[in-house]
Amino acid sequence: MRGFGIPILLAPRGEFSKGALLLKSMKKRWFLKFARHLGLYQAIWWHASTEDEKIDILKQFPDAGSRIFTAEDPVALTDVTPRVASPKSRGLARLIFVSRISPKKNLEGLLEILQSVENRVKLTIYGPIEDEDYWQLCMDRASDLPSHIEVVYEGELAPEAVSDAFASGDLFAFPTHGENFGHVIFEALRAGTPVLVSSETPWQPDETSAVVRLSLTATDAWRDHIDSVSQLTEVEQQNRRIDAIRYAERHATSKKTRGDNLRMFKEIAYSTQRK
Repeated sequence: MRGFGIPILLAPRGEFSKGALLLKSMKKRWFLKFARHLGLYQAIWWHASTEDEKIDILKQFPDAGSRIFTAEDPVALTDVTPRVASPKSRGLARLIFVSRISPKKNLEGLLEILQSVENRVKLTIYGPIEDEDYWQLCMDRASDLPSHIEVVYEGELAPEAVSDAFASGDLFAFPTHGENFGHVIFEALRAGTPVLVSSETPWQPDETSAVVRLSLTATDAWRDHIDSVSQLTEVEQQNRRIDAIRYAERHATSKKTRGDNLRMFKEIAYSTQRK
């Protein structure tokens, strides 16, 4: 699958993960079978952000092993200072959800978890509504929540407003069904907002709770963490904000990430020139 002699590098961005393939599974299964039969992807290069994503690609295209490069997605370190956030109120967890409103991002799953949270929560949702039926399902879930759980939808965000939106919350809760990287997770950390994310992402937890990574089946653990965030004091929350920024800084300054990406493009270019 080459056009005019130009090499094609394709990044699946988590679309081959188990969780992503379960969504509209019949359509995806038939397309992949058709693509393999016709050899549509026989000559392209693949970019896997993690070793797990490389395995996911190989499950769909077993002959692609020599054409897969593994390199974490590079991110910019600009503007990693904490935004001004209103003081933390003990007994209240301000959750932020920033993503497309679609089944893959699993807003419905978050709303189901909130059903059993004991402390006060305000969930603010940002993002374009891509699936109206799914959005209605989410709103039905929200309407059934206990009175101490407040849900607000604020529409889409301009890129320059993302950091301030994250900083207005105490936690980015993101039970996604699959991300190869998840730039929005880095955006949250860069703004100083700790993250609670599903294990269907490559992001790893740390001892400070800047990133907490849980299985989607561990709903009690999700509930308990949200309840624990509600009980944080202002000082404790500010310490977590600092830890989140430090996590972002460590990730963005990784020399290995930059080196792996540079090697990927160089090898593709050299391989093309030799042909």
